[in-house]
Parts: sequence; C-alpha cells; structure tokens
Amino acid sequence: MSTLGSLEKMKAALAPKTDIARRLSVFEYGHASAGANAKTLDPPRIVTMVLEGESGVTPAQWRDALRSVVDANPGVCLRIQGFRQRARWTSGGAQPPLLRIIDNSPWDGASHCGIEAIERTPLQLQAGPASELIIATGKITRVILRVRHALMDGMGVLHFFQELFRALRGAPLLGTNAAFSDVDLMRAVTSAGWRGGGDDPIPLTGGAQGSAHGDVWQRLTFTAGPRQNLLARVAEVSARYAWSFKPGPARIAVPVNLRRHLPDLHSTMNFSGLLYVDMTPGETVDDFRRKIREGLAQNRHAACPKVAECIRYLPFGWIDRLTGRTPENYLQRRLVETVLITNLGAVDLGPLSCAQFEPYNYYCLPVMGNSFISLSASGRYLNIVVGMPAVYASAGRLERFLDLLREEFGAARASTGYSGGDRFLPPHET
Repeated sequence: MSTLGSLEKMKAALAPKTDIARRLSVFEYGHASAGANAKTLDPPRIVTMVLEGESGVTPAQWRDALRSVVDANPGVCLRIQGFRQRARWTSGGAQPPLLRIIDNSPWDGASHCGIEAIERTPLQLQAGPASELIIATGKITRVILRVRHALMDGMGVLHFFQELFRALRGAPLLGTNAAFSDVDLMRAVTSAGWRGGGDDPIPLTGGAQGSAHGDVWQRLTFTAGPRQNLLARVAEVSARYAWSFKPGPARIAVPVNLRRHLPDLHSTMNFSGLLYVDMTPGETVDDFRRKIREGLAQNRHAACPKVAECIRYLPFGWIDRLTGRTPENYLQRRLVETVLITNLGAVDLGPLSCAQFEPYNYYCLPVMGNSFISLSASGRYLNIVVGMPAVYASAGRLERFLDLLREEFGAARASTGYSGGDRFLPPHET
C-alpha cells in the first residue's frame, strides 16, 4: 500500500468516535512501563501542564465542564486491561479524571519545591484514575492536568484544555475523531527504520555526582517577544554546555507532533514521534536547523520498525528494570540522549479562556528520568523549564546552565505570581 494511499484512507476515516478499544502501541507500552517495577528509582511517566490565570469559575462549573470533555473524548477515560501482548485500552470500568480543588495553594509554579501536594495522587493505568484535573487557587489560579504519558502527550493535553474551555463557554466540543494509534499513523507516513549506532551521547552536565535520588527542575520566565530559532538556540546552548565537560556527540531529542501529517485529527491521545539530532563540537544553530529540516523531510520522527513489537512480550516491570534507573546503575546509566527539548511553540490563550477565566501563561513541567527542557510562548511570556536527575544537577551545574540561558535570552522575570496593577506582568519587574 502506498504511503499516500494510507494517509488518504486515514484522513477519510476521521469521524466522531464514542469508544476506543485497541491494543497499546509500542510507544504507549514503553510509557506505561516507566515506574512499574518497585525496585527502580523512576516514577511513573506523567505529563503535567499548567495554565495560569484569574478565575471566577466555581467548582460545580469545573465539574460540569470536565464531564462534558469526558463524554466527547473517549481517550480521556481509558484503562489498561490484560497483560503483555494482550494489553489493551478499554473504557470498561475506567475511572474518569479526578477533580481536586486546592484552596490557597502555596506552590508557585517556579520549581519542584513545594509541589508535593500537587503530585500526591497516584495515577494508575490499570485501576485508574489515569489523570487528574487540579484547580489550585491563590494569588492566581493554576489549572493543572496531570496524566499518565501512556494516555496523552503534550498536544493531547492542549486539546483537553481547549475542550474544557469550550464547555465552559457553552460552545460545541470538537471531540475525538480517531481511534487508531500513533504507530498506525507512523506506518502510514514511512516504512523506514530507526537510524541507530554511533557513539554514546555525552550528558548535559557531565557525569553523575553524589548520592541523591530523584529529580529537580526550575522554570525561567522571560518577557515574550519576537524570538527567532528558539528551539535551535536552546539546543546550541545545551550542546555548548555539554562540551564544556567533555567532547563528544551532544544528542538532542526533539518530540515531533505527528498530527502535522493529518491536520484535521482531533485526539487527546499520544501522537508524537522523536527526532534525534547529533551535534558535534563546533556546530551551531544553523547546523541544528539544517539537521532538523533534513530529519523532518525524511520523516525520521515517524520511524518504527516491526522489531519494536517484541517489547510487548515483556511485562511492564521487566522493561522498567532493564531501562530505568536502579540503585545499582543510576550513577553510570547509559544515556539515550544528552537532553530532550520539547517545544510547545506559541500557545494561543484565547481558546483557553471564558467569561470567568482570563489566562496569563501556559507551560509544561518536565517528564523526569533524564535531562528535559520544555519551551512555550503564551501571552506575554516565554517559558523555559529545565529538569534533570539530582545527580546531574548537583555542585551548581543546573544553576550554571540556567545562567547560560539567562545570558542568551535576557534576565528572567519573576515567575511566582502577578501584580494587581498589571495582571500580565509579574512583580519585581527589573
């Protein structure tokens, strides 16, 4: 079957869906495995998105809107049934997302410090719930969605939020129009396999040091404005910092939205591929941009060889034990990439508003496990969120990397609240 024919058939199949029942894709299976073994140090892989604004929405209104989103989008309320190659998504017995209100939340959204109350709810893929909507009130309101990555990716969460505010505005919801998987779409795009091999990538901050388990992160918030080549500039800063510790390939992993191949696709579920870009000492922004263009032109982000299906024959816990951080390997674990950089781009806040909610900012927290950077421009802000395992952040190495980003993009604004005089500008303006 030709690639064009496959995509055309998928496009023709886009229609409102009321149910999703299929096997987990290879990538969903991998996401579901993270944190599954009690003897590893990795937590479950969770996507967390934060929308900040001024809210007058009542708990009852949030609850009704959430129910509308669940009714229109079957991918929001699923659980895993069965094991290994029989593991499937089903709506039978699945719990809808929890709604939790945290009044006067002390967490400021600026770092991992104080986030324990936000992350206290376990998210379960088999028993459920697999996602949670949190309304954290305070000087500003933070609308937070936490969801297992096996169920949603970043653009899926954005669709969820847009649907939530359509419901709050009383507008028709778009719903979900695809029941196929990310791998189905990948194989309609290309039959190419992965390009592996080469030298191992170097770490972003040099080797692991210390004995601390867990992960840390911090958000830098800048005044938004015209910024050319944002992703490439952050990639170059990352590569230069990695080379300051040792020479070698700085491998940048870049998630790519597979919906670019089917622009009319609407779904909360995972439709992301990964494009790996190796940078060698001396290469610059222009080299990174060239390699990104080449990779996209060759559809390398959509590669998924048939052999990858073999992971379905291993239990989740085995995969986690083989690939995750353990007490034995966390100081010398082989890295897949130097850093993963996810770019949400310019997020239009208009669709994330209603009469009772005025949005200010939107950003993504790191998915922990290795060095991770998320980028988002929304309203009058540019957000760069940087996270990594504590053993790579120690000895001031995370702080020095953040300083390089400040030098590149200007002094970061305070990210802990908003002044009453100008609600779009944080206090302590410099």
